[in-house]
Amino acid sequence: MDKNVVIANRKTKRIGFLSQTYAGKVQDKKIADDAHVAYPHKARLHKDTGFQVYKPRGVETFQPKKSHAKAS
Repeated sequence: MDKNVVIANRKTKRIGFLSQTYAGKVQDKKIADDAHVAYPHKARLHKDTGFQVYKPRGVETFQPKKSHAKAS
């Protein structure tokens, strides 16, 4: 499996960053850490669950809550 990390502007849908392609099983956070992405001051980053502990300095982060499966 190949994997990339893409950062896009939510309003304009413009791609701001595209990581190099990683082969195999690589964690999303590791790709972002290795890339040393530079964010604008006071940027707002909406991230998925693959980035739970990813918190760049000077960036406000938002992440959806994980839903728990209902017991049958």
